[in-house]
Amino acid sequence: MNTIIEHLTGLHTLTDDVIAMDFLMNAKSGVRNYAMAVTECATPEIKQTIPTIFQSKFSSI
Repeated sequence: MNTIIEHLTGLHTLTDDVIAMDFLMNAKSGVRNYAMAVTECATPEIKQTIPTIFQSKFSSI
């Protein structure tokens, strides 16, 4: 995060709240990107492959 923004928002110290918010923002971004990839697929085969890759990638979490 930009240093100026960190000081203006009071987030210049790394707290549990900041870590949780960062994690949730990244997770939301990942899901959005995944959804966009699935909806923009050119063929049904690719559309079926993406969820398989997604599940195998995140099944260990």
